[in-house]
Amino acid sequence: MENLTSNQVAALKKSLRQLDTEKLAGEFYETLFTRFPQVKPMFPTDMKELGIKLMSVFELVIYSFEEKSHNQFSLQDTLIKPMQELGKQHEAKGVVPEHYTIANNLLLEVLVKQNKATFSAEVETSWKLALEHLTVAMLSRNDDKALLPATEHTLRDTFHSIMKKVLRK
Repeated sequence: MENLTSNQVAALKKSLRQLDTEKLAGEFYETLFTRFPQVKPMFPTDMKELGIKLMSVFELVIYSFEEKSHNQFSLQDTLIKPMQELGKQHEAKGVVPEHYTIANNLLLEVLVKQNKATFSAEVETSWKLALEHLTVAMLSRNDDKALLPATEHTLRDTFHSIMKKVLRK
């Protein structure tokens, strides 16, 4: 898994500050449940609270990247255990690795749609890497930090087609 650079971490933080997080979370869940109605029972009914939790996790993750070696940033070690626990909670509700891929791609799609003017290639790459780090942390178990095959290439390979679709609208 690729680490982030200081420029990518800065781009993430700037991007997060520019977001209408309530609108982003609302559109994310609305689109998710429209396209994949079978996952709706996995979620609580209070969408506002769910959106706040989602954006809080993203904010926590984005502000938890630390420099591990020269200009190489990854999640703080202290964040891995709580993200593993969050992953276990998701698993208990029936979430499987493929769902992370769907959610990450959908989130990227909504981010692009809401931020066409400011969503540069650097911001795109930064978000993809951050989501990959989050996914790996949530899917890892104890000392197992290997990236699960279901999530390995999907963010890199599918984002361009999503971006093309969104930009055509």
